Amino acid sequence: MYAKVIILSGNKNTDREYSYCVPEDLLGKIKIGMKIIVPFGKNNKPTDAIVTDFTNEIDIDKNKIKNILEIDPQNIFISTNHLQLARWMSEKYFCTLASCLKLMIPNKKSQTRHFDLNNSYSDEKIIPKILTHQQRNAIDFINKKISIGDKKPILLHGVTGSGKTEVYFNLLEKIIECGKQAIVFLPEIALTTQMVKLFAARFKNKIGITHSKLTEREKFIQWQNAMQNKISIMLGPRSAIFTPFDNLGLIIMDEEHETSYQSETSPKYNTHEVAEKICELTGANLILGSATPSIETYYRAQQNEINLVEMNERVNKKIPDIKIIDMREELASGNTKIFGRKLFFAMQDALARGEQIILFLNRRGYSNFVSCRKCGLVLKCSACDVSYTFHSTTNNLICHYCNEKASVPKICPSCGSKYIKSFGIGTQKVESETKKLFPDKNILRMDSDTVTKKSDYDRILKTFAMKKADILIGTQMIAKGLDFPNVSLVGIISADISLNTGDFHCSELTFQLLTQVSGRAGRAQTNALSFIQTYNPEHYSIVCAKNNDYKSFYEQEILFRQQMDYPPFSNIFCVLMTSPDEKLLIEKISLLKKIMKQLDKKNQFHILGPAPAFISKIKNNYRQKILIKHHDEVTLRKFVLFCTNILSVKKQLANIKLILTMNPIFMV
Repeated sequence: MYAKVIILSGNKNTDREYSYCVPEDLLGKIKIGMKIIVPFGKNNKPTDAIVTDFTNEIDIDKNKIKNILEIDPQNIFISTNHLQLARWMSEKYFCTLASCLKLMIPNKKSQTRHFDLNNSYSDEKIIPKILTHQQRNAIDFINKKISIGDKKPILLHGVTGSGKTEVYFNLLEKIIECGKQAIVFLPEIALTTQMVKLFAARFKNKIGITHSKLTEREKFIQWQNAMQNKISIMLGPRSAIFTPFDNLGLIIMDEEHETSYQSETSPKYNTHEVAEKICELTGANLILGSATPSIETYYRAQQNEINLVEMNERVNKKIPDIKIIDMREELASGNTKIFGRKLFFAMQDALARGEQIILFLNRRGYSNFVSCRKCGLVLKCSACDVSYTFHSTTNNLICHYCNEKASVPKICPSCGSKYIKSFGIGTQKVESETKKLFPDKNILRMDSDTVTKKSDYDRILKTFAMKKADILIGTQMIAKGLDFPNVSLVGIISADISLNTGDFHCSELTFQLLTQVSGRAGRAQTNALSFIQTYNPEHYSIVCAKNNDYKSFYEQEILFRQQMDYPPFSNIFCVLMTSPDEKLLIEKISLLKKIMKQLDKKNQFHILGPAPAFISKIKNNYRQKILIKHHDEVTLRKFVLFCTNILSVKKQLANIKLILTMNPIFMV
């Protein structure tokens, strides 16, 4: 008996099945999907592998076949469904099978220890909530779709505060009653503290949690509990998708629009797509929940590819009054400070009443743009209708779609003002300015600098929840999902940072962020206010966010996408090349462009670039990209793979790293 295996430590050159002999003492014990130890390489180093098949016949000399050494002592194995999923992911996301399989198993360093999730949150009280009409309607709608075997994903479109979590709870209770299991996604680790308390109070020891801030031991315990059917629900970010449940009935993706569901490291998988594939393999149902669904998801709902149910009313909570502060007017009146006057006065009033404040600033500081602070003009590429990005190393403006270049003007080409400069501000500066204005108040900051370990999330959020701090300043970590009843005021310092990233998703991201952040106010207050500070108060993403009007935003954004032939009306394939040798990199990516043009004889592909990547140099590696657009994903995939394979066959990729991504969320 011979076993075919995939070496887990392999690279693209070793990513194939190897044959090993099954020793007599292991016959009948080794199963497909099991993790084993085999001798590998010239030195016969003991190496982890996964069994993919068995055979009695092999095409090579049997005397050269090595024996399997042992079964991995942790008794780890991958289900048939997950094995199929890994093969599918390897092909879809242009990565090795080994890298996909490694996503589905815990780290070998893990050791058993006691880990009691329920006791960690035992102080949380359960509250049998009375459902609103809209919540009951959503639950009935979803349960009916599940009962009749409708396997289309279901979009639960509910405004912030409409009670989506309670809908999830009711659906999960029914799934558990049926003896099935569920995976629930949260996009941010920061959300796990409050949400885990709610889930643990409701489902006790039936809930497990996994995320990157857990130790390897803790993650192994959670994986083991799922494997042994000790839990019924796994809660976590995108990595939870690989939970080894054997009777999966439901997947819930909360905040489905969040970009963190797209992996930015290989395998660069999209959790939406992987979740749909798992549902296809297991027969489970997929629920997508959001107050601001992604354009692609809502478009699919409009095309009847996804079932849609909506909740447009808050549960006993008033939607905050959202006001726009035109920072052009602030500047004209002599105010050059971070806070507009109306926001500052509102902060004074809220603090005087003993209420709390959240101040938000998108931390994507590398997305600098050049803007006129007098008239609000943002310098944009004439061909792509996206903003230029300022490159300080060359002191010029570059479009990251078509590589069009322009010099930085000394005066505004629209109004002649001298107030034209690159724009950027960080949360640390906001914190500093706030402390100067309110020296007697306790201020917390929550961003990647202040949150470096698991306990930091809990500490900051617990401090704020206990009203031991007056103001919480943060990035996207505080933008969604958090519920602080004493917060009556939200200040969004600059809406323009996310509006001018040079990415065609920027309007969508801006609307989502503004809507989500504004929704943090008024969770229990009737006098809640949210302020949006901007130099572009007329932009439809800002106007629609102010009016809490998703449908109007969608109608305008989908028209823009259609006019520009952006997704969902086309597919965009990103070919990214990196190298420490800039001259070599430009030479090889230009050669690829030449090959593509020669093979595209009918001009059916729209090829943009090559151009510098969004971040043109990382860790001394230069980065260049080509974007290729086409309506059919399969045709586009075959074309790009054929072209890049020509380079590989001709050995043109030495000292070059090639990264392929279909429909990336960020245009790298």
